[in-house]
Amino acid sequence: ASQLLENFTAEDRNFNLEELNSIDRWIVSKLQYVIQTATKQMENYEYSFAKSTIEHFFMSDVADNYIEIVKQRLWKPEEFGAEQAKKAQKALYNVLYNSLKGLSPFTPFITESVYQTFYKQFELTTSIHQTSWPVSNAEFMVQSNVDNGNLFVEVVKSVRKFKAEKQISMKEELSSLTISCSQQTKEFIEDSIVDLKNVTSVKEVLFKISEDFSVEISQ
Repeated sequence: ASQLLENFTAEDRNFNLEELNSIDRWIVSKLQYVIQTATKQMENYEYSFAKSTIEHFFMSDVADNYIEIVKQRLWKPEEFGAEQAKKAQKALYNVLYNSLKGLSPFTPFITESVYQTFYKQFELTTSIHQTSWPVSNAEFMVQSNVDNGNLFVEVVKSVRKFKAEKQISMKEELSSLTISCSQQTKEFIEDSIVDLKNVTSVKEVLFKISEDFSVEISQ
């Protein structure tokens, strides 16, 4: 991730949610609910649950899905635009830093090492263990971002499953996806359609407006 944040600046830490692409808004909004849940668990002395809550978000939502979805936009700003890359950088920095703070009581040494290696230059606090426990931002808590983003990820998972069952490379190009979904979900997916095409290696994405969500894949 530090390579993907190579030209990140301290000023980039501050942003408005609406300036981001939809899939960037998904991960930032989901983080707020994760922080809220983990905080309640810590307050109730349910430390193992808090650790699991943050770990699952970090491993599944951030590493397995978000970074995979946006990595082409981050790797190739010359192709997809420097402004588009910057949006993903702002979201990525935010979720990784807050995940790091949330994990620091449980894995103190590796989180400190990562902090010293990368985050200290921006945050300026001597140690991650002198920073605060992450605090949720009410302005970033948008449930529709979470719900629609989860459906976006379901599309990606459907393609991964399809390719695995067909025993074809994840990079092999597909002819089309047909997504049945609500108008709101359609607009959310369309806002990050470039990321969807990149991560699924699909030529064309089609939509059907429906109350029921489903994905049809054409090889």
